[in-house]
Amino acid sequence: AKSTGAGNDGRGVEHYLKPLTSAALLRLSDHSSADDFVNRRMALAKALLTSDPRFDMLTKTQTVSSILMLERNVSEKLQGFEKQQVLELWDSYVTFLEEQIIKAKNLHS
Repeated sequence: AKSTGAGNDGRGVEHYLKPLTSAALLRLSDHSSADDFVNRRMALAKALLTSDPRFDMLTKTQTVSSILMLERNVSEKLQGFEKQQVLELWDSYVTFLEEQIIKAKNLHS
């Protein structure tokens, strides 16, 4: 790990693994075929968000946002089939969020 100048309490330490892991996850999702574009990206996003819904905030990355292609104006840059796939991905993401809300224990107690 490389230190960013913080004290011995561990805060402020940036690990080399974080950017490497983010890059690996994005490569996994980028190498999906047209047939499994939505499924592969959603599987990765679900795994990360199920571990912690605030994954990007906690890791100080945009891993989930990138996997879900939530960057600003992304839909304007894409056309045709690619745009349709991204819209399917977002629809799947919204469905996942709805399912998580329904499953939330504190809403049913």
